Amino acid sequence: MNRKQRGAATKEEQARAERGWFDRLRSQPGFRTAFVAFCLTVVLGVGAPAAYALWSSTVTANVNVPTAKPPLPGLSGDVRCGWNGIPLFSNVIITQPRPAAALPAGAVTIMIIDEPRGQNTYALTTSGSVRLVDVPGLENRLRWGNGLTISMTTAYVSGPAPGHLESIDASRILEQAAQAPSSTNAYYYSSFLCNPL
Repeated sequence: MNRKQRGAATKEEQARAERGWFDRLRSQPGFRTAFVAFCLTVVLGVGAPAAYALWSSTVTANVNVPTAKPPLPGLSGDVRCGWNGIPLFSNVIITQPRPAAALPAGAVTIMIIDEPRGQNTYALTTSGSVRLVDVPGLENRLRWGNGLTISMTTAYVSGPAPGHLESIDASRILEQAAQAPSSTNAYYYSSFLCNPL
């Protein structure tokens, strides 16, 4: 009886049994391809967070760069209290000075009315004049003999573009023009007058 028949391992089988698990794995068909694919996956996977961080910081830097707004043009002319046609109380108007240059995007002319109960700001989207009786809620806040100081300027306003004579909260005003025309006065005696009684 020879060794093979007695159950003894051949030299080749013995050498195969003595090899480690890596050698056995390496001898499998397709191992090299799988190993290269695994290494590429690991290398690319390690570099991905760094590449994403670089891309993310570049995008953030580009998005957050503020754009410089052009300077606001001043108003040419004076704010005046006057009459529109027949001198009736309801026809008291405030003449609106024109901007010295075209208003840049996001800018409006604003009218600021100082009254005994506080200050209110309104957007003016049309040029010309404003009838005080058309200012929303103004008469409801006034009493007999109240004086008003009315001024106008240009300003950048945040949020959606306001409509004509829309009240603007002070927090929406981002910047006002460096110079503004002098203000004018009006008075309330059951309606409006330009001069006190």
